Parts: sequence; C-alpha cells; structure tokens
Amino acid sequence: MTPERAIAWLLRADGQPAGLAFLTRPRLLMTCAHVVNVALGRPPRMSEPPGPATLWLEFPFGGGRDDHVRLRATVASWLADRGSFECHDVAALQIDENLPAGVQILALADIDPVGPVQMWGPSEERWLSGHVSGRLMGLVDKSRLQVDQTLRGIFRVREGFSGGRVWQPSTGKVVGILQA
Repeated sequence: MTPERAIAWLLRADGQPAGLAFLTRPRLLMTCAHVVNVALGRPPRMSEPPGPATLWLEFPFGGGRDDHVRLRATVASWLADRGSFECHDVAALQIDENLPAGVQILALADIDPVGPVQMWGPSEERWLSGHVSGRLMGLVDKSRLQVDQTLRGIFRVREGFSGGRVWQPSTGKVVGILQA
C-alpha cells in the first residue's frame, strides 16, 4: 500500500486542479479551506463557509490504468475562521459515492512526530506529478508544524500541493495537511 493512493485532486470549474485532498475515513476527505475556495471560484482567504455547492474530486491513483475517476463532494465541515484563517485553514469534504478501486485510507501518526516526511503533488516543469521529501522540524505554533523540504531533482512543494497529506515514509502515517 502506498500513501499517495488516498490523494484526490480537488478540481476547479474548468476541470483543472485547485489543490489536493486526502481520505481520512471511507467517505470523508480533508483539505485546506483555501483550496475549496479556489475550486469554487471564491477569494482564497474567504473565511465564511461556502453555501451548498458541489465540488469535483479526481483520484489519480484510483480505478484502472487509463481511468479518470471523478466523484462529487460537498463541504461537511469548515474550520477556517475570520482573523485566524492561516492557523485554521482546514475543511472536510463528504462524498456519497463508492470509492474507486485502489483508493485507500491511512492512519494518523502519533502526536508530535519528527523526522523524515514525504509529500506528493504537481510540477510546473512537467506534466507528471511527483514526490518531495522533507524533514519535519517541529511545532511553529499550537496547531502548525514546520517542514523543511529536501531540494533535489525538479520537484518542489508549491501552490498545487496545498491540501495534500504529509506522511512518514517509514510508516505511511499522516502527520498533517500541507499548506503551501
């Protein structure tokens, strides 16, 4: 089982990715609230919860080899708050359809993890997405951890990585949501 199998693209109205989301339960995904805002065409730091709206997810590792599996989602929970958006840039999405084959849910890491971590997302230079490694340095405030990325190859954490999972490569367990 590879940790990236739980990742989904959260799509804008034009079908292009706004960012990432990942499964935490069979029909529940976590992402950044600013990624939901971008997908809905709202200002990225808008703190008011969106009204009823359909979001589209694509699971790049789900289904058959040439499948582009897209599912509908709605906002189940909105944690972003006026005045502290950066510290609470979190939203949960609910899907009502069955997950595509190959999509898996992974466990959360223990409290206060440190050490090597891995992330996955798009590259500006290539049509392929890729992995970025880093090191979890520790807390920078009560709810956020600092990751220093390891710079090698062409892949770098950038805007499109937002909402994706950060995981420990040794266990595959999630240590947090990436806010890029």
